[in-house]
Amino acid sequence: MTDTARTEPMAPDSLGAQDRPPPRRRLRGSPLRIVVLVLAAGFFCLPGVGYLLGVRAQQIENRPLTTRPTASEGWKIFPHLNAWTSDHLPFRDKAVRLNADVDQGLFGAPPGQGTNGRSEVISGKDGWLFFTQDVDWACAPQQPTASTLRAADRLAKMVRATGANYALFVPPDKTSIETAELPSRYPGKACSTAAKRDFWAQMASNPPDGYTDLYQRLQQLRASRGAPIYRSKDSHWAPESAGIYAQELADAARRGLWQPQDLVPTGPQRALGDLTRFTGIPGDNTFDGYATRRPGVTSFPYEPGKVGTIGIATLRSSSAPAGAPLYTDQALLLGDSFSGISEPQWTPYFSKLVSVSINAAPKDPKDVATMILSSKVVFVESVERAFATGRAPLFTDAFLDKLQVELDKQRAARP
Repeated sequence: MTDTARTEPMAPDSLGAQDRPPPRRRLRGSPLRIVVLVLAAGFFCLPGVGYLLGVRAQQIENRPLTTRPTASEGWKIFPHLNAWTSDHLPFRDKAVRLNADVDQGLFGAPPGQGTNGRSEVISGKDGWLFFTQDVDWACAPQQPTASTLRAADRLAKMVRATGANYALFVPPDKTSIETAELPSRYPGKACSTAAKRDFWAQMASNPPDGYTDLYQRLQQLRASRGAPIYRSKDSHWAPESAGIYAQELADAARRGLWQPQDLVPTGPQRALGDLTRFTGIPGDNTFDGYATRRPGVTSFPYEPGKVGTIGIATLRSSSAPAGAPLYTDQALLLGDSFSGISEPQWTPYFSKLVSVSINAAPKDPKDVATMILSSKVVFVESVERAFATGRAPLFTDAFLDKLQVELDKQRAARP
């Protein structure tokens, strides 16, 4: 049988003179060469010209732009410099969007398709987008749910031992609530669906200390609305769901602060969907707007600051003498982007609340201990995809061992 797939090159002199191909036409002076040169000049020079004209790179992915490298990084400066240069090229957002338009419109590539063929988003029904990480992480947990729940109980006990109240919130993934908008088939559907079902069953049968069940409340809201309660092109919930979270925060601080009339509809809203950044074509989504309205209460812009090495945001509200009551003791919230996107809904219940990234906090247990000891109520919020899969570093024995040492040390040093 003859092998027709052989690709062995011929020897350099294996062609006779009569078989030699004609010499290639050189591009010098040809219109094609001029076009190539113009395109190359534009590729290399346009970002520089844009920078001189004041054009600056914009964040187009679900992460901040890479920070400027420093000489102290040693040899690590080179990959860091490459990432920083790529992120900060002027017109990068336009180039990425053009590339995405061509890939998706001309070649039919799925949105968010990377060079390795992996998509960051799942295309659902009617233009809905879902975060692939919801599925991937559910299929590959880093620690068993039982271990995370034991750590959550331990953290609650440690906080309560300081005299502070404690409450835990786990916002469901969008893929756990808006199941009707998911496609009928997608990679990881079977294992992620089973993992999520098992996780929420464990949370219901063995809830950790201080846990407030948002999952059941949102399931009920979704059923009663008969319409989506998360954002179609974003990984987060819509404002009405954020209002439910705000209610639970307020009630965990002091029962009765929240009143049913506080949450009012404001009509359709439009906002950029964070998942559209992965597609290279940033776009808005429309959803039902809701806002917290409390008589006599004024909320102020957050104040950035630091406790030790950890960045914080301090949020304040004030109430007129005859206005709605506030929680007046200092509150501490360790949360992720679900708390951040819900901030307008819950701020009007607190005269002072210190907000800290749950992902930044474990980097310095000493500063976390300081903030806990300065607060009368501690809220912890961690989205399902992180909490359920052991990817929330706050709920690990490694962090909690260090936190316990710091809490004991600082309490012993107090008069």
